[in-house]
Amino acid sequence: MNRTIVGLLVFVVSLISAWIPAVSQTPAAKKAARPPENLPWTRFHRADPPYQPTDAEKQQIQDKIGQLGEMIRDLKSRHADDGLLADVEIYLEAARWKMAYPEEFFRQRSVADTLAVLDKGLERAAQLRQGKSPWTTQTGLVRAGSGPPLMGRCNRSALLFPPSTTARKLFHST
Repeated sequence: MNRTIVGLLVFVVSLISAWIPAVSQTPAAKKAARPPENLPWTRFHRADPPYQPTDAEKQQIQDKIGQLGEMIRDLKSRHADDGLLADVEIYLEAARWKMAYPEEFFRQRSVADTLAVLDKGLERAAQLRQGKSPWTTQTGLVRAGSGPPLMGRCNRSALLFPPSTTARKLFHST
């Protein structure tokens, strides 16, 4: 019985001796606030809050998204070339993503840029409806979409073609 009491006392004393230092420690001082991280996607933008487009600006963008979406559906029903259609769809996807993530409107000019992107997509859709695709013979910087879609989305690219070649030779097999 004495061994049991001694063993219990040793256990209680060791437990208390381990508990006292843990309780008696002073809490760590609060760390100073970290400066904001310089992330790659924020490096070139001011730390100002993003621009909030007005309801009229949002409606204007949505209207053009609707127009371009309708033209793309029409082109699909006419069985337009998938490679050329991706070159039109990429503009629609860009605007949809911009509207899905409104914090990407860094400044007021971003609204005009989004509308310009949609106008370019509408222009290409109209050209494709007429059976033309002048961007495939263009030299210099060419923005294009390519398929097959990755996760249901167009893959985008911008390539610089020297004057000795055209986009059609490298992009499309037609």
